[in-house]
Amino acid sequence: MRPHIDDHDLELKAKSIRRFLDDGNKAKVSMFFRGREIVRPDLGMKVFERLTVLITGKFSIEQTPRLEGKNITMVVAPKS
Repeated sequence: MRPHIDDHDLELKAKSIRRFLDDGNKAKVSMFFRGREIVRPDLGMKVFERLTVLITGKFSIEQTPRLEGKNITMVVAPKS
């Protein structure tokens, strides 16, 4: 994903993540920053907040979103 992802594209990603979680798999969500986008990591965190709202249900956030270099990653797992 990118920090300036469109609403429809984000909904499509959320649908794919929900499908992985329903099958019992984990999902690793990552966002890549290019160039000067890294100056505003708060925009990326807002996208992750919107994503967690979209995938409400039987899941738990195994690893909260955190900045690692030019990437923000988050791991979502199904609740057992």
